[in-house]
Amino acid sequence: MEKSPVLRETAILLFAELAVNVLTAAVYFLLDLGKVTSGAFSYRVITGGLLGTAVVVINFFLLAVATDRAFSKVLDERGTGEMTEEEAAEFAAKNKVSVQAAMAGSQLFRTLFMIGVLVLAFVLPWFEGIAALIPLIMFRPILMIREFFRKEK
Repeated sequence: MEKSPVLRETAILLFAELAVNVLTAAVYFLLDLGKVTSGAFSYRVITGGLLGTAVVVINFFLLAVATDRAFSKVLDERGTGEMTEEEAAEFAAKNKVSVQAAMAGSQLFRTLFMIGVLVLAFVLPWFEGIAALIPLIMFRPILMIREFFRKEK
């Protein structure tokens, strides 16, 4: 049984973000050990990194689900019949707006969710805000590296 591509890509992102957390915690630890910044490393670095990672993974998963849902709805409407190039272009033009609207709504919700959690990470005493921000910053570079090493099938 083959795994869902959404779940596979989400798992890869999760492991990459956890590796980023380990590196972040190591930097904080070394800063604290070298007396560069007194008290830099604490449980707040770990909880902040895990919170940021959770936000990134949830965001990515919701993006994938929203994209899949938007396109599946359109493809179900299309059916399996043959289309000429003109019919396909007309169908795409007709459904472009509904797909864009669904994706825009999803993006607004996900962006507000990420901003809200980040604000909490900086305000609440249990999280290190910078450690929570780092996974969000590393999200795109991780996806770019993943795409670079992806095997073409």
